Amino acid sequence: AILGSKPGPRALWVAMGRQPFESAAAELVSESDHPLEQLRQLEAKAWELRQLGDADAVVECRIKQLSLQKVLVHLYDYPTAGLVQAQTALAEAYALGNYLDQAQEHLD
Repeated sequence: AILGSKPGPRALWVAMGRQPFESAAAELVSESDHPLEQLRQLEAKAWELRQLGDADAVVECRIKQLSLQKVLVHLYDYPTAGLVQAQTALAEAYALGNYLDQAQEHLD
């Protein structure tokens, strides 16, 4: 670290003997790819993870998809149909994992 600079969050977690939370979705797609390409990759990955029964990872994929759809709709004026589909897919993922309280909280 540079003398006099504050350590970043990751360094603080490691110094405390903990590992920072790593999202499964962070490793699924390259954020340098176009959002539409990321959505395509996430859809394939969500299907694969669902087949494996990994409900947590499916939820993370769906959250990332919802975020990307919001970017497309709000910043680039894409049609809202993709956003509605992403919200529905996230609700289904929460149901798959029986995370009903989280679904209510997140989708309200």
